[in-house]
Amino acid sequence: MDRDSTLADIEYQVAVFIRRATLGARDTGDLDRSAYLFLNHLYDNGPMGVKDVAQEFHLDISTISRQAASLQQKGYVRRLSDSKDRRACRLVITEAGLKKLQDQRQKRRDLYQALLSGWSDHDTDVFRDLLTRLNQTFLD
Repeated sequence: MDRDSTLADIEYQVAVFIRRATLGARDTGDLDRSAYLFLNHLYDNGPMGVKDVAQEFHLDISTISRQAASLQQKGYVRRLSDSKDRRACRLVITEAGLKKLQDQRQKRRDLYQALLSGWSDHDTDVFRDLLTRLNQTFLD
C-alpha cells in the first residue's frame, strides 16, 4: 500500500474513532468532553487562571470563561481570589467536581477495558504509546 492510501486510511479511522469514542463517552455519564478535560486539567495542575487554561487548550478566553461558568454553576469548580492580583481569580476543582471526575474516569476506563479486553498487554501498550505520540505531534 502506498503512503497516500495509508494516510487516507489513518485519516478515516481517526475520524471513526473520534465519533465512536464520543458516543461511548456519552454512555459513561453527563460530563461532556470539554468539561471532562477541563476538570482533569485542574486536578492535574492545581488552581489556574482562565487565561492559563485558555492557553493550555488553545482556546479563546471567552470560551474557557463560559465553560468555567457552567462548571461553577454545577458546583464542580469555584473561583478563588488571586493573592497576587486581586482583580484576577483562579479556578479550583471542588470536592463535588473531584467526585464527578473520578466517577467519569472510572466509567471511561471501564469502557476501554471492555473494548480492549481481547488485546494483549503488548498491543495495548503500543496503542497507548502511538496515540500519545500522535497527540504530542499536534503540539510540536
